[in-house]
Amino acid sequence: MKNINRIISAFLAIVLLSAIVAGCGSEEEEDPGVTAATFEDTAEVTEETTVSDEPELPETDLEGKEYQFLVRNGASSYNDHWIEVEEMNGEVVNDAVFERNRAVEERFNIDITALLSPDPNTIAEKSVLAGENSFFAVWDRKTTLASGIQKNIYLDISNLPYADFTAPYWDKNAVEQLSIAKKLYMMPSDISMSNLTAPRFLYFNKRILENYGLTSPYDYVADDCWTLDNFLPMVAAVSSDLDGDGKMTREDEFGMLREDFSSN
Repeated sequence: MKNINRIISAFLAIVLLSAIVAGCGSEEEEDPGVTAATFEDTAEVTEETTVSDEPELPETDLEGKEYQFLVRNGASSYNDHWIEVEEMNGEVVNDAVFERNRAVEERFNIDITALLSPDPNTIAEKSVLAGENSFFAVWDRKTTLASGIQKNIYLDISNLPYADFTAPYWDKNAVEQLSIAKKLYMMPSDISMSNLTAPRFLYFNKRILENYGLTSPYDYVADDCWTLDNFLPMVAAVSSDLDGDGKMTREDEFGMLREDFSSN
């Protein structure tokens, strides 16, 4: 579509240019340079070369090595993982995962497997502390992964030789926000559906914001200073015991309401 738009734009520019040139001469004169061939030739020049998004990886035979993912599943929160499927069943995403895995397995001669657990971070921690090398990667919620990162059980992935985090299938905003001292320990990507199936949102009441004379979160974001240091004072400023009974109940005003579970 992008290439088509460029070609259409080029054609319109040529049409406009020919109209201007024609307007400069007499009505009897014709411009022999403006022909159908001119349109075709110019349009061909505007064609854009498509650059592949595929990573540049060396041809490697890993001799049937197993690459096992440790994946969150069976917990009370969402269980939307797409690491391994047993067979094609006609469902679009399922079949795409199956074909993707088979293509990777055949290219590098590996075996992709998954161990499902409601608490993968704990299993990973025990495995690392025991000196085992059981898992290739861990798929879990960012809040639980953060606790493992603090215990130094995960590797810095920013220096992996074939991981290009500037590629379009990585979230550049996540790279910036999740980097700690120029190190990166976890990343979302197109391999995960959770960005679409389980996003987290923050809503705010503009009327209350105006009543208390507070700065809009939009302004903080625009100034690149939307942090807990600015958010928590806003929460404290709004909380009020409206009925004066000394208790915070549903009849009062709260600075923040959140889901009791999985409010990461």
